[in-house]
Amino acid sequence: GNGFSSQSFQFGGRPKSQRGGNDFGIDLSDIMQSFLQPNAGFGGSGRGSGGMGGSQPFHDDAGSSHRRPQKTKPQTREFYCSLSDLSDFNGCTKKLKVSVPTVDPYSGEEQNVEKIYTIDVQPGWKDGTKLKFKASKDGVFPPITFVLRERNHKYIRREGDDLVYKCIVTERQAEKGAKLKIPLPDGETLEITTEPDEIHENYEMRIHEKGMPVRGSMTGLHQRGDFRIEFRIREDYSQSR
Repeated sequence: GNGFSSQSFQFGGRPKSQRGGNDFGIDLSDIMQSFLQPNAGFGGSGRGSGGMGGSQPFHDDAGSSHRRPQKTKPQTREFYCSLSDLSDFNGCTKKLKVSVPTVDPYSGEEQNVEKIYTIDVQPGWKDGTKLKFKASKDGVFPPITFVLRERNHKYIRREGDDLVYKCIVTERQAEKGAKLKIPLPDGETLEITTEPDEIHENYEMRIHEKGMPVRGSMTGLHQRGDFRIEFRIREDYSQSR
């Protein structure tokens, strides 16, 4: 089904800065100095330069006043999806919370302003997919790029639109045939029966349409890549005793 999950990010404030400054920290002395300038009155038109290099207080969506950050360098943050998230044709939703430290020009207190970015993850997206958001109109939130990172599955790996499963069988299973039940990331269980002596070392079985959703299919239908089983044979110790 279409589920959602959340993740939080914070663009560091002054107390946590490790660079002697940061893109969003505002020095209180700068603000106090601005109040001493002739054009820095509280009731002005908002166009005076004051002592803050032309920056003026502004109001966020919550109605509280904050000083506009001096710099809004583009930011990049990663978010994570599992194979289950990406294999569902219904897609999924990720809620990404971003916090930016600002300073109230009247109290001098540093406050965190938060914004929720909603990403509708499409089926079949790959690791490294990028989603770009413009800076907010009020200048608080910088341009930000979210980069999808695919979480490793415990026994299945992805290769393009295909899913690959490494299956180790004994010599006896290879000789007599084996029955396999493999849970797939989309919730389906794949049941496979091999014929006697069908399996040999490095044998690969390919099951069509059981892999990842194929993006940009020209047919418009729900298409998937293949599910590949790579067989490896180990010695049957019970038979060698």
